[in-house]
Amino acid sequence: MNPLGDVLLTIQSTVESILEKMGVKVEVKILRTPSSELGDFSFPTFTLSKDLKKDPNTIAKTIANEMSSFKIDFVKKIDVVGGYVNFHLNRELVTEKILKTVLTNAEKYGKSNVLNGLKIMVEHTSVNPIAPIHIGNLRNSCIGDVFANVLETAGGNVKRHFYVDDMGKQSVATAIGYKLLKDRGIKPDRKPDLWMGIIYALMNAFLMIQEVKEKIWDLIPEAKKYSKNKYYISDDELNSILRHEEIQESKELKKEILEWSSVLKSLEERFPELTKKLLEEVSKIDDLKNYCDKLGKRYEEGDPEVKIIIREMCDVTLNGIKETLSNFGIYFDSFDWESDLVWSGKVKNVLIALERSGYVHKEEDGVKILDLERYVSEHNLKKKLGISEDFEIPPLVLTRSDGTTLYTTRDIAYTVWKFEGGHFDRVYNVIGAEQSLPQLQINIALRILGHDEWADNLIHFKYELVQLVGRKMSGRRAQYVTADEVLEEAIRRVKEILRKSPYSEEEKEKIAKNVGVGAIRYALINVTPLKPVIFDMKKVLDMKENSGPFIQYNYARACSILKKAGIEKIEPEKVNYSLLTSSEEWDLIKAIGEFPIKIIDIINEMRLEILTNYMNNLAILFSKFYEKRPVLKVEDERVRLARLALVKAFQITLGNALTIAGIKPLERM
Repeated sequence: MNPLGDVLLTIQSTVESILEKMGVKVEVKILRTPSSELGDFSFPTFTLSKDLKKDPNTIAKTIANEMSSFKIDFVKKIDVVGGYVNFHLNRELVTEKILKTVLTNAEKYGKSNVLNGLKIMVEHTSVNPIAPIHIGNLRNSCIGDVFANVLETAGGNVKRHFYVDDMGKQSVATAIGYKLLKDRGIKPDRKPDLWMGIIYALMNAFLMIQEVKEKIWDLIPEAKKYSKNKYYISDDELNSILRHEEIQESKELKKEILEWSSVLKSLEERFPELTKKLLEEVSKIDDLKNYCDKLGKRYEEGDPEVKIIIREMCDVTLNGIKETLSNFGIYFDSFDWESDLVWSGKVKNVLIALERSGYVHKEEDGVKILDLERYVSEHNLKKKLGISEDFEIPPLVLTRSDGTTLYTTRDIAYTVWKFEGGHFDRVYNVIGAEQSLPQLQINIALRILGHDEWADNLIHFKYELVQLVGRKMSGRRAQYVTADEVLEEAIRRVKEILRKSPYSEEEKEKIAKNVGVGAIRYALINVTPLKPVIFDMKKVLDMKENSGPFIQYNYARACSILKKAGIEKIEPEKVNYSLLTSSEEWDLIKAIGEFPIKIIDIINEMRLEILTNYMNNLAILFSKFYEKRPVLKVEDERVRLARLALVKAFQITLGNALTIAGIKPLERM
């Protein structure tokens, strides 16, 4: 169901066959021309000069002459300009082909079977279950959700998975803090995930101060005498510590002391009662760091008592996270627990298999290390993996000295499960660009295990972070702008805009939420993944071009035109498509025809801004058409029906695109 794509495919295959006769076998890419005056689509010949030993213009003329012997109904004229073969389409035939397809297959338009039911897993979000979803995490969620929608549109059998990282030190420490407060009868006074984020920040600060103090005491043993608490630094104690010459000379240690005393002080100022009560309970533990390590080991071993504590903490946090994500229309088919991989023996089995490969060696302290560089070098894989020959791949630490495994080790087992247990043909991991090395290490580990095909189908969908205008985020300080806060602010601003509208309060609330969600989702996928998003709420909610509200507004405008015309459905056979002759109409028709092509481009290039740019361009072209070509007021009923058919085709196309983007198509705004 790709009417324009079919036309372009015919042109492409014809050009390829002509080039093959000329002695060149290449994949031809037909491009859109920058101006309709040059034609509608073109083929540049510049890259062929070297092989054919001719100038581009001569090659272009040869192709154009050869094509004259081929009868392509949808091509009206072919000409050559400066090395480009330009194709002028038969507007009447192409218009009828595109609009009939859209009007006849409204809900299915844009869909294809390109992926042919391929079983695909998209793992995204996968935040630690210790804090709320913030605006940075939400970019991951939106990328994963929209990309999964795109894959489904192209015929993929897609499942969305969330990997629950519950075995790290952060989860263990947070669970300890949660349990200490619960046993004291202290209940959350806010949303559970936000509450847990504060506990995590406090527990992390206590642990870091313990670590800093132990460094101080190693350097200055007498400093231990005036320490009243291992997990807290008072102002007096801080001043006493900083007076020591040894501290002044140790710049790194001094920096750590100042940083973590500042972090805890900030938390104490913001959450005085909670800090006081949690510190009282933590102070009863002689060695918090050792206690965390022991509980972490017991959890990895499946100790029932520890399982109850940590799983309960995770569940409480995940309930808050799920609530947030549901407000943005994001759901999962499965929550996969890291701990289940360990308890089921899957991690142990992977370790055994890696050890048998001959690429694992054991250090004196018992640490096990996987030599990735040796494997890649012996198998000449650097070029295949896109790695510079000069880059030495760091070895991967598989286990600690106490035998416990590390995150990446467990992730290898998870990846094996994705292909083996989940029976997925292709896996996309939506993870930040800073995780490129661990993702590479997992890929190589799969190859060491003999699973090259799996490694080839394991794809890292990397992205950069979100930068907030005027705000800084830090999970360690429990300072973040949560996704909930951003949505609340967006809804508030939209409701202010709607204040004087004739809608009921219920309608205003509904519109405000849908516009707010759409604006945020659009902004987070509207930047190429490998560039950071500069998130500015004022720009996000702008009704001008290139924003979620602008796209939704143009959809609502089309709905309004059709409603005023009293038309719900248009019978394609009754439309005279030859009456759509203006440049505004033709540009809009071509853009409508490009929708299925863009879906495939998104998959091939893994760039979701292709979708937002497409929607924005489509809305702009519709605005130009609407301004220049009257629809409801035109006197000729045949022209009126043809233009209404174009409006309907636009509404269908933009509505389908918005749905893929997870943005609600609104009939009223």
